[in-house]
Amino acid sequence: MLAYGKSPETHAELCREFLNSDIITLGTPAPGSMLEEGNHRLETDTKFTFRLLEYKGEPVVAIYSSMKRLTDVIPEEYYRGTGYIGLKCKTLLESVMSSGRRDKFALNPGHMVVKTLSADEVQALLDGTILQTA
Repeated sequence: MLAYGKSPETHAELCREFLNSDIITLGTPAPGSMLEEGNHRLETDTKFTFRLLEYKGEPVVAIYSSMKRLTDVIPEEYYRGTGYIGLKCKTLLESVMSSGRRDKFALNPGHMVVKTLSADEVQALLDGTILQTA
């Protein structure tokens, strides 16, 4: 996401990569999903509950590009308490947006370089209109 907007080709490639990437977020599988808490690879139809994280005084849906990125900035007691799950980025974005929530998203919050996305940017990413403005 650092090259965001450098050129139309780079922008489109980056958006596709972002949506298809495996990510980690704070949350837990829904009761009855037959999964225990921890780093699970959730499929599209698996229900889960995500946890918001405070970033710069605002609640955000945290998206970490790896478990190491999460554990570098989140104390173990916290992420063990809230739970964490692995899934495709697109699955997380679609799930949050389909719930009608308008939360902000943050890629790797707590690190030096963080990319935040508004609900409108996420919707444009999901429906492809963000590629038309590049």
